[in-house]
Amino acid sequence: MSLTATGPGTTDPGLGLPKGRSGQVLAIVNGRLVWVDPPSGSGTPGPQGPPGPPGSPGAKGDPGDPGPPGPTGPAGPFSVMLPFLNPAGAINVCLWKCLYNCTVTAIHGYRIGGSDATINAGKGTVATPTHPILASDLDIPSADTWADDSTVQNTAFAPGDSLVFQLTGATGSPTQVVIQVDFTRP
Repeated sequence: MSLTATGPGTTDPGLGLPKGRSGQVLAIVNGRLVWVDPPSGSGTPGPQGPPGPPGSPGAKGDPGDPGPPGPTGPAGPFSVMLPFLNPAGAINVCLWKCLYNCTVTAIHGYRIGGSDATINAGKGTVATPTHPILASDLDIPSADTWADDSTVQNTAFAPGDSLVFQLTGATGSPTQVVIQVDFTRP
């Protein structure tokens, strides 16, 4: 730190220092503030000091543009299935919300244990599927064997449609009844 005197024998009265000679500067020498003659000539610059602390983060930038839509997935067949474990009787379960246009091609049923089961599926609400996929329930008379029905109706599903699985009957305490609905996607 250094201050230049403003004239011969003057100093800032607030500093409480004796007056220095004209052209002298204030400097800290051996821990004391004193008047000294300014250095003459040119010297060699000293080494660079250490880096300062990092600055604070800048302002948050504007959000970027939204990206393009993601892939829609491959066309072709796919299935959605639901196992009912130890069913005690008839029950409707909404399991799947359709995300894209697709078409029902068949319904399959499988039973483990018990003496019989009947199934269906449809679009609509759990309480009353308003568009059944089969005109009549599919009977699963034999255990450990797939029952199939490809005579389907109300086959067009659109984004937002709900698929409701219907276990319409179960006798003889089956341990599992599986419903599988096959679709194809354009």
